Amino acid sequence: MFDLLDNLFGGDNVLDEAIVWRIEFRNGDGPYHISIYNEASARVKFPWVFKEEQRWYHPLPSTEPGIKKRFASMKKDSIEDDVFGFPSVEAYIKWFNKPQWRRSLETAGFQLVKYRATRVAMGETQCIFSRKEAQKLAEYSPTEFDPQFGNSWDIR
Repeated sequence: MFDLLDNLFGGDNVLDEAIVWRIEFRNGDGPYHISIYNEASARVKFPWVFKEEQRWYHPLPSTEPGIKKRFASMKKDSIEDDVFGFPSVEAYIKWFNKPQWRRSLETAGFQLVKYRATRVAMGETQCIFSRKEAQKLAEYSPTEFDPQFGNSWDIR
């Protein structure tokens, strides 16, 4: 669907407002931020080295329809403003698709944060939004909604 939108309109899928989810450390950095990766990996070994067959779970932002134009316009110094997240809890669980990965995030001190964001570039697997303009609604453990515990993703 996003390929069709991208081809028809030649741009990102930008929503005026959306609920989005982000995995972040106590200072707001995500797990791929190099300083966080170094600090947290001293306590926990992060196992998510993605193989080529997993690329559909983890598309590069430069290739994912719905967000690639916003990603291309991001500047290195604006990384504090524009951040990556997930369009749903289901997308988060598909991205970190092994329970031990989510447990590693929890052990390392990450939180799954629910935001109300504006001007969200929305892809199928990930989204980009301005943290400065977003309202933090709640924080959860990274394993809070794990399906193997019978937890639900429907938590509007």
